Amino acid sequence: MPAELSGATGLNRAASFAFIRAEHDLEAVHAYLHRYRDRPTTLRAYTRELERLILWSVVVRHKALSSLSVEDCEA
Repeated sequence: MPAELSGATGLNRAASFAFIRAEHDLEAVHAYLHRYRDRPTTLRAYTRELERLILWSVVVRHKALSSLSVEDCEA
């Protein structure tokens, strides 16, 4: 994925304090999904929906997931 769409420098990334240590959006998503590793049905459903969100963000909005705005989400 191109660097500008990876989320490494997303507009909504904390500059001083990050809740998780993720270098880019996919690492952040994997960290989130890791919480559901013991619930395979939930993990599969969340993975599917997050994949769809990332694809929509990159392909349709031409933005990294961490750069989405309220207006993007309303669209």
